[in-house]
Amino acid sequence: EKSEYLFFSGITAKYSGINLTPAVFPRKIRNISKRSFWENVERVPFVGIECYCIKDRDRLLRLYSAEQIKHALMPIKSEVLLAGGEELRRVQLIQLELLEEFDRICRKHNLKYNLNFGTLIGALRHKGFIPWDDDVDMVVERKYIERLLDAIEQRYPDRYFVEAPLRTPGYLSSFIQIHRKNTVCREYLEIPEERCGIKIDIFVVENTYDNAFLRRLHGMRVEAGLLLLSCYRMYLWRNEFYKLSRGNKKAATMIHLKSFIGRLIAPTGEFWYAHVQRLMQMCSNDQSEYIVVPSGRKHFFGELKLRSDFLCAQKRKFEDREFLFPKNIDWYLSYMYGNYMEIPPEDKREYHVVYQLKI
Repeated sequence: EKSEYLFFSGITAKYSGINLTPAVFPRKIRNISKRSFWENVERVPFVGIECYCIKDRDRLLRLYSAEQIKHALMPIKSEVLLAGGEELRRVQLIQLELLEEFDRICRKHNLKYNLNFGTLIGALRHKGFIPWDDDVDMVVERKYIERLLDAIEQRYPDRYFVEAPLRTPGYLSSFIQIHRKNTVCREYLEIPEERCGIKIDIFVVENTYDNAFLRRLHGMRVEAGLLLLSCYRMYLWRNEFYKLSRGNKKAATMIHLKSFIGRLIAPTGEFWYAHVQRLMQMCSNDQSEYIVVPSGRKHFFGELKLRSDFLCAQKRKFEDREFLFPKNIDWYLSYMYGNYMEIPPEDKREYHVVYQLKI
Protein backbone atom coordinates (compact mmCIF):
# COMPACT_ATOMS: atom_id res chain seq x y z
CA GLU A 1 0.00 0.00 0.00
CA LYS A 2 3.03 2.31 0.17
CA SER A 3 4.54 1.39 -3.17
CA GLU A 4 6.40 4.17 -4.92
CA TYR A 5 4.34 3.76 -8.11
CA LEU A 6 0.62 3.55 -8.83
CA PHE A 7 -1.24 2.03 -11.76
CA PHE A 8 -4.66 3.17 -13.08
CA SER A 9 -6.17 0.31 -15.01
CA GLY A 10 -9.07 2.48 -16.23
CA ILE A 11 -6.89 5.01 -18.04
CA THR A 12 -6.85 3.92 -21.65
CA ALA A 13 -6.59 5.72 -24.96
CA LYS A 14 -10.06 4.48 -25.87
CA TYR A 15 -11.85 6.28 -23.05
CA SER A 16 -9.65 9.20 -22.01
CA GLY A 17 -7.83 10.34 -25.11
CA ILE A 18 -4.45 9.90 -23.39
CA ASN A 19 -1.73 8.91 -25.83
CA LEU A 20 -0.29 5.58 -24.62
CA THR A 21 1.77 4.71 -27.69
CA PRO A 22 5.24 3.23 -26.93
CA ALA A 23 6.99 6.37 -28.17
CA VAL A 24 5.11 8.60 -25.76
CA PHE A 25 4.24 6.41 -22.78
CA PRO A 26 7.63 6.12 -21.00
CA ARG A 27 8.48 9.80 -21.31
CA LYS A 28 5.12 11.20 -20.25
CA ILE A 29 3.85 8.60 -17.80
CA ARG A 30 6.97 7.95 -15.73
CA ASN A 31 6.71 10.87 -13.32
CA ILE A 32 2.95 11.01 -12.96
CA SER A 33 2.74 7.34 -12.07
CA LYS A 34 4.55 8.05 -8.80
CA ARG A 35 2.47 8.03 -5.62
CA SER A 36 4.04 11.34 -4.57
CA PHE A 37 2.56 13.03 -7.64
CA TRP A 38 -0.98 12.09 -6.67
CA GLU A 39 -0.57 12.82 -2.97
CA ASN A 40 0.66 16.39 -3.61
CA VAL A 41 -2.75 18.07 -3.55
CA GLU A 42 -4.49 21.32 -2.71
CA ARG A 43 -8.06 22.49 -2.18
CA VAL A 44 -9.61 24.30 -5.16
CA PRO A 45 -13.16 25.55 -5.83
CA PHE A 46 -15.26 23.50 -8.22
CA VAL A 47 -18.81 24.81 -8.91
CA GLY A 48 -18.82 26.41 -5.47
CA ILE A 49 -17.43 23.42 -3.56
CA GLU A 50 -13.89 23.08 -2.18
CA CYS A 51 -12.37 19.88 -3.61
CA TYR A 52 -8.95 18.22 -3.60
CA CYS A 53 -6.94 18.52 -6.79
CA ILE A 54 -3.34 17.66 -7.66
CA LYS A 55 -1.04 20.68 -7.64
CA ASP A 56 0.95 19.86 -10.77
CA ARG A 57 -2.04 19.98 -13.12
CA ASP A 58 0.00 21.18 -16.09
CA ARG A 59 1.99 17.97 -16.11
CA LEU A 60 -1.21 15.94 -16.23
CA LEU A 61 -2.64 18.06 -19.06
CA ARG A 62 0.44 17.33 -21.15
CA LEU A 63 -0.72 13.72 -21.42
CA TYR A 64 -3.49 14.80 -23.74
CA SER A 65 -3.20 15.69 -27.38
CA ALA A 66 -3.41 19.31 -28.46
CA GLU A 67 -6.84 18.61 -29.94
CA GLN A 68 -8.10 17.14 -26.63
CA ILE A 69 -6.86 20.17 -24.69
CA LYS A 70 -8.39 22.55 -27.23
CA HIS A 71 -11.73 20.76 -26.87
CA ALA A 72 -11.52 20.89 -23.07
CA LEU A 73 -11.01 24.66 -23.18
CA MET A 74 -14.11 25.23 -25.29
CA PRO A 75 -16.46 27.81 -23.71
CA ILE A 76 -19.01 26.77 -21.14
CA LYS A 77 -22.57 28.01 -21.39
CA SER A 78 -23.70 30.03 -18.43
CA GLU A 79 -26.38 27.38 -17.73
CA VAL A 80 -23.48 25.09 -16.75
CA LEU A 81 -21.07 27.62 -15.27
CA LEU A 82 -23.80 29.17 -13.14
CA ALA A 83 -25.69 25.91 -12.57
CA GLY A 84 -27.87 25.43 -9.53
CA GLY A 85 -28.81 29.05 -9.00
CA GLU A 86 -26.48 30.40 -6.30
CA GLU A 87 -23.83 31.83 -8.64
CA LEU A 88 -26.44 32.92 -11.17
CA ARG A 89 -28.47 34.59 -8.44
CA ARG A 90 -25.40 36.44 -7.20
CA VAL A 91 -24.81 37.75 -10.72
CA GLN A 92 -28.46 38.81 -10.96
CA LEU A 93 -28.31 40.64 -7.63
CA ILE A 94 -25.26 42.61 -8.76
CA GLN A 95 -27.14 43.49 -11.95
CA LEU A 96 -30.13 44.51 -9.83
CA GLU A 97 -27.85 46.82 -7.81
CA LEU A 98 -26.62 48.31 -11.10
CA LEU A 99 -30.20 48.75 -12.26
CA GLU A 100 -31.27 50.46 -9.04
CA GLU A 101 -28.37 52.93 -9.21
CA PHE A 102 -29.09 53.52 -12.89
CA ASP A 103 -32.74 54.27 -12.08
CA ARG A 104 -31.70 56.61 -9.25
CA ILE A 105 -29.43 58.61 -11.56
CA CYS A 106 -32.12 58.83 -14.25
CA ARG A 107 -34.68 60.13 -11.76
CA LYS A 108 -32.22 62.66 -10.33
CA HIS A 109 -31.34 64.06 -13.77
CA ASN A 110 -34.83 63.65 -15.29
CA LEU A 111 -33.64 61.12 -17.90
CA LYS A 112 -36.04 58.62 -19.45
CA TYR A 113 -35.42 54.92 -20.03
CA ASN A 114 -37.37 51.67 -20.49
CA LEU A 115 -36.50 48.12 -19.55
CA ASN A 116 -36.60 46.02 -22.70
CA PHE A 117 -36.08 42.76 -24.58
CA GLY A 118 -35.66 39.67 -22.38
CA THR A 119 -35.82 41.75 -19.20
CA LEU A 120 -39.44 42.61 -20.11
CA ILE A 121 -40.27 38.92 -20.53
CA GLY A 122 -38.76 38.19 -17.12
CA ALA A 123 -40.80 40.96 -15.51
CA LEU A 124 -44.11 39.77 -16.96
CA ARG A 125 -43.60 36.01 -16.89
CA HIS A 126 -41.41 35.57 -13.79
CA LYS A 127 -41.90 38.88 -11.92
CA GLY A 128 -38.15 39.45 -12.19
CA PHE A 129 -35.17 37.81 -13.88
CA ILE A 130 -35.70 34.89 -16.22
CA PRO A 131 -34.42 32.03 -14.00
CA TRP A 132 -31.70 30.95 -16.45
CA ASP A 133 -30.77 34.43 -17.70
CA ASP A 134 -27.81 36.60 -16.67
CA ASP A 135 -28.68 39.74 -18.58
CA VAL A 136 -30.39 43.14 -18.13
CA ASP A 137 -31.43 45.19 -21.18
CA MET A 138 -32.84 48.69 -21.43
CA VAL A 139 -33.28 51.44 -24.00
CA VAL A 140 -32.48 55.16 -23.68
CA GLU A 141 -33.08 57.97 -26.16
CA ARG A 142 -30.04 59.38 -27.93
CA LYS A 143 -30.56 62.89 -26.52
CA TYR A 144 -29.99 61.60 -22.96
CA ILE A 145 -26.94 59.44 -23.55
CA GLU A 146 -24.05 61.86 -22.92
CA ARG A 147 -25.66 63.31 -19.79
CA LEU A 148 -26.37 59.82 -18.49
CA LEU A 149 -22.85 58.46 -19.03
CA ASP A 150 -21.24 61.60 -17.58
CA ALA A 151 -23.44 61.30 -14.49
CA ILE A 152 -22.52 57.64 -13.96
CA GLU A 153 -18.79 58.26 -14.31
CA GLN A 154 -18.83 61.32 -12.07
CA ARG A 155 -20.92 59.76 -9.30
CA TYR A 156 -19.42 56.25 -9.25
CA PRO A 157 -15.80 56.43 -10.47
CA ASP A 158 -14.71 53.65 -8.09
CA ARG A 159 -17.71 51.35 -8.52
CA TYR A 160 -18.70 51.29 -12.20
CA PHE A 161 -17.10 51.82 -15.60
CA VAL A 162 -18.72 52.65 -18.92
CA GLU A 163 -18.06 51.27 -22.40
CA ALA A 164 -19.73 53.16 -25.24
CA PRO A 165 -19.29 53.68 -29.01
CA LEU A 166 -17.05 56.61 -29.94
CA ARG A 167 -16.28 57.10 -26.24
CA THR A 168 -14.28 54.01 -25.25
CA PRO A 169 -11.09 53.28 -27.28
CA GLY A 170 -11.13 49.80 -28.81
CA TYR A 171 -14.82 49.21 -28.11
CA LEU A 172 -16.52 47.51 -31.08
CA SER A 173 -20.19 47.08 -30.11
CA SER A 174 -23.00 49.45 -31.11
CA PHE A 175 -24.72 49.46 -27.71
CA ILE A 176 -23.52 50.65 -24.30
CA GLN A 177 -22.42 48.60 -21.28
CA ILE A 178 -22.20 49.63 -17.63
CA HIS A 179 -19.85 47.29 -15.72
CA ARG A 180 -19.43 46.63 -11.99
CA LYS A 181 -15.77 47.05 -11.14
CA ASN A 182 -13.90 44.22 -9.36
CA THR A 183 -16.10 41.55 -10.99
CA VAL A 184 -15.56 39.41 -14.10
CA CYS A 185 -18.16 37.86 -16.40
CA ARG A 186 -16.17 37.12 -19.55
CA GLU A 187 -18.17 36.32 -22.67
CA TYR A 188 -15.39 36.82 -25.25
CA LEU A 189 -11.81 35.64 -24.90
CA GLU A 190 -10.68 38.42 -27.23
CA ILE A 191 -11.76 41.04 -24.66
CA PRO A 192 -9.35 41.49 -21.72
CA GLU A 193 -10.52 40.36 -18.30
CA GLU A 194 -10.38 43.89 -16.87
CA ARG A 195 -13.04 44.99 -19.38
CA CYS A 196 -15.46 42.15 -18.59
CA GLY A 197 -17.30 43.13 -15.44
CA ILE A 198 -20.83 41.99 -14.59
CA LYS A 199 -22.90 44.46 -16.58
CA ILE A 200 -26.16 45.86 -17.84
CA ASP A 201 -26.75 46.70 -21.52
CA ILE A 202 -28.15 49.99 -22.82
CA PHE A 203 -29.52 50.13 -26.37
CA VAL A 204 -29.83 53.58 -27.89
CA VAL A 205 -33.14 54.78 -29.32
CA GLU A 206 -32.41 56.81 -32.44
CA ASN A 207 -34.64 59.26 -34.29
CA THR A 208 -35.58 58.44 -37.87
CA TYR A 209 -37.35 60.30 -40.62
CA ASP A 210 -41.11 60.72 -40.98
CA ASN A 211 -40.70 60.82 -44.75
CA ALA A 212 -41.04 57.21 -45.94
CA PHE A 213 -38.33 57.48 -48.61
CA LEU A 214 -35.78 59.06 -46.25
CA ARG A 215 -36.66 56.55 -43.52
CA ARG A 216 -36.12 53.68 -45.95
CA LEU A 217 -32.82 55.14 -47.10
CA HIS A 218 -31.72 55.65 -43.48
CA GLY A 219 -32.53 52.05 -42.67
CA MET A 220 -30.76 50.59 -45.70
CA ARG A 221 -27.59 52.57 -44.98
CA VAL A 222 -27.59 51.62 -41.29
CA GLU A 223 -28.25 47.91 -41.90
CA ALA A 224 -25.51 47.75 -44.54
CA GLY A 225 -23.12 49.50 -42.15
CA LEU A 226 -23.98 47.19 -39.24
CA LEU A 227 -23.38 44.18 -41.50
CA LEU A 228 -19.93 45.55 -42.34
CA LEU A 229 -19.17 46.03 -38.63
CA SER A 230 -20.32 42.48 -37.93
CA CYS A 231 -17.88 41.23 -40.60
CA TYR A 232 -15.11 43.37 -39.12
CA ARG A 233 -15.64 41.94 -35.62
CA MET A 234 -15.88 38.44 -37.07
CA TYR A 235 -12.49 38.88 -38.73
CA LEU A 236 -10.85 40.25 -35.56
CA TRP A 237 -12.29 37.47 -33.39
CA ARG A 238 -12.37 34.74 -36.04
CA ASN A 239 -10.41 32.17 -34.04
CA GLU A 240 -12.90 32.34 -31.19
CA PHE A 241 -15.90 32.12 -33.53
CA TYR A 242 -14.39 29.15 -35.36
CA LYS A 243 -14.16 27.31 -32.03
CA LEU A 244 -17.80 28.05 -31.28
CA SER A 245 -18.88 26.78 -34.71
CA ARG A 246 -17.09 23.43 -34.45
CA GLY A 247 -19.35 20.70 -35.81
CA ASN A 248 -21.72 23.22 -37.46
CA LYS A 249 -20.78 23.39 -41.14
CA LYS A 250 -23.34 26.08 -41.95
CA ALA A 251 -22.10 28.38 -39.17
CA ALA A 252 -18.45 27.78 -40.10
CA THR A 253 -19.19 28.72 -43.74
CA MET A 254 -20.89 31.93 -42.64
CA ILE A 255 -17.98 32.81 -40.35
CA HIS A 256 -15.51 32.19 -43.17
CA LEU A 257 -17.47 34.43 -45.55
CA LYS A 258 -17.92 37.26 -43.05
CA SER A 259 -14.28 37.03 -41.97
CA PHE A 260 -13.24 37.38 -45.61
CA ILE A 261 -15.32 40.56 -45.96
CA GLY A 262 -14.00 41.80 -42.63
CA ARG A 263 -10.44 41.28 -43.77
CA LEU A 264 -11.03 43.55 -46.76
CA ILE A 265 -12.17 46.47 -44.60
CA ALA A 266 -9.81 45.78 -41.67
CA PRO A 267 -7.21 48.41 -42.73
CA THR A 268 -9.95 51.09 -42.43
CA GLY A 269 -12.01 49.32 -39.75
CA GLU A 270 -11.91 52.16 -37.23
CA PHE A 271 -13.14 54.61 -39.85
CA TRP A 272 -16.08 52.38 -40.77
CA TYR A 273 -16.96 51.82 -37.12
CA ALA A 274 -17.15 55.57 -36.47
CA HIS A 275 -18.98 56.17 -39.75
CA VAL A 276 -21.73 53.64 -38.94
CA GLN A 277 -22.24 55.04 -35.44
CA ARG A 278 -22.79 58.47 -36.99
CA LEU A 279 -25.11 57.03 -39.63
CA MET A 280 -27.41 55.78 -36.87
CA GLN A 281 -27.54 59.30 -35.40
CA MET A 282 -28.10 61.17 -38.67
CA CYS A 283 -31.74 62.18 -37.97
CA SER A 284 -31.68 65.03 -35.44
CA ASN A 285 -35.46 65.48 -35.07
CA ASP A 286 -36.21 64.63 -31.44
CA GLN A 287 -39.95 64.97 -32.18
CA SER A 288 -40.04 62.58 -35.13
CA GLU A 289 -43.06 60.29 -35.34
CA TYR A 290 -40.86 57.23 -35.75
CA ILE A 291 -37.97 55.97 -33.66
CA VAL A 292 -35.71 52.92 -34.02
CA VAL A 293 -33.31 50.77 -31.98
CA PRO A 294 -30.87 49.79 -34.77
CA SER A 295 -28.57 47.77 -32.49
CA GLY A 296 -31.51 45.63 -31.27
CA ARG A 297 -31.95 41.97 -32.13
CA LYS A 298 -34.19 42.68 -35.18
CA HIS A 299 -31.98 45.46 -36.55
CA PHE A 300 -33.31 48.67 -38.09
CA PHE A 301 -36.52 47.67 -39.85
CA GLY A 302 -37.51 45.10 -37.25
CA GLU A 303 -37.00 47.65 -34.45
CA LEU A 304 -38.88 50.53 -36.13
CA LYS A 305 -41.70 51.85 -33.93
CA LEU A 306 -43.99 54.81 -33.36
CA ARG A 307 -42.60 57.16 -30.73
CA SER A 308 -46.04 57.45 -29.07
CA ASP A 309 -46.33 53.66 -28.71
CA PHE A 310 -42.86 52.94 -27.39
CA LEU A 311 -41.48 55.82 -25.35
CA CYS A 312 -44.43 56.63 -23.08
CA ALA A 313 -43.09 54.98 -19.94
CA GLN A 314 -45.10 53.38 -17.15
CA LYS A 315 -44.01 52.03 -13.77
CA ARG A 316 -44.14 48.30 -13.15
CA LYS A 317 -42.56 45.83 -10.76
CA PHE A 318 -39.33 43.93 -11.42
CA GLU A 319 -37.91 41.90 -8.52
CA ASP A 320 -40.36 43.76 -6.22
CA ARG A 321 -38.92 47.13 -7.22
CA GLU A 322 -40.47 49.71 -9.48
CA PHE A 323 -38.81 50.57 -12.80
CA LEU A 324 -39.92 52.13 -16.07
CA PHE A 325 -41.45 49.98 -18.80
CA PRO A 326 -42.62 50.85 -22.32
CA LYS A 327 -46.22 51.36 -23.27
CA ASN A 328 -48.10 48.53 -25.05
CA ILE A 329 -45.87 45.82 -23.58
CA ASP A 330 -48.08 42.92 -24.68
CA TRP A 331 -48.13 44.04 -28.33
CA TYR A 332 -44.40 44.68 -28.35
CA LEU A 333 -43.40 41.33 -26.81
CA SER A 334 -45.85 39.42 -29.00
CA TYR A 335 -44.34 41.09 -32.06
CA MET A 336 -40.76 40.37 -30.93
CA TYR A 337 -41.14 36.88 -29.41
CA GLY A 338 -44.56 35.42 -30.25
CA ASN A 339 -46.15 33.67 -27.26
CA TYR A 340 -43.76 35.16 -24.73
CA MET A 341 -45.67 33.83 -21.70
CA GLU A 342 -44.93 30.23 -22.68
CA ILE A 343 -41.79 28.91 -20.97
CA PRO A 344 -39.56 27.45 -23.71
CA PRO A 345 -38.13 23.92 -23.43
CA GLU A 346 -34.52 23.75 -22.30
CA ASP A 347 -33.14 23.18 -25.80
CA LYS A 348 -34.86 26.37 -27.05
CA ARG A 349 -33.67 28.72 -24.31
CA GLU A 350 -31.16 31.45 -25.01
CA TYR A 351 -27.93 31.40 -23.03
CA HIS A 352 -24.79 33.49 -23.08
CA VAL A 353 -21.39 31.87 -23.40
CA VAL A 354 -19.36 32.54 -20.24
CA TYR A 355 -15.64 31.74 -20.13
CA GLN A 356 -14.78 33.19 -16.74
CA LEU A 357 -16.72 34.35 -13.69
CA LYS A 358 -15.47 36.23 -10.61
CA ILE A 359 -17.86 37.76 -8.12
